[in-house]
Amino acid sequence: MLSLRKKSKQHQAPSAAAVALKPITIENFNDAMALERKNTRFVGSAADVLAEGYVFREDSAVYGIYAAETIVGLVLLLEEPRRGYYEFTNLFIADTVQHRGFGTAAVRAVLEKYKKERKADTVKLQVHKLNKYAIRSYEACGFTITGQSKWDENFWVMICALTG
Repeated sequence: MLSLRKKSKQHQAPSAAAVALKPITIENFNDAMALERKNTRFVGSAADVLAEGYVFREDSAVYGIYAAETIVGLVLLLEEPRRGYYEFTNLFIADTVQHRGFGTAAVRAVLEKYKKERKADTVKLQVHKLNKYAIRSYEACGFTITGQSKWDENFWVMICALTG
């Protein structure tokens, strides 16, 4: 049977310009806490990420990942380079908006933030070997696997040069 309905356009992944990183403060803390993650196999809950940010608050901060004015995820950023490179961890996107490109856009936004700061020329992260979506996203943003983590054999170490 022939359908006369117009085909919808394929959903395009947002660019880094469409995703903003905003520090978690008292004003957006409750919105951050409300983010839901049922599968915490690779990254913990919002409360876990916020707690880790609190523990490491001397040199790290938790940022909300925003699409327009809506918080869609969190990431923990090392604010000052350590041993000549930046690091970030605990990037997660809420269950309701996963697989729409927000994770990749968030990685690009993190890289842009670090490029503007110009305090190091490399970004390093660790990712669970079974987290295929994250690995694919990191590779799409220029990260390469450099080896196995020294602290946990289930994790890869990935690096990305901040060029441009």
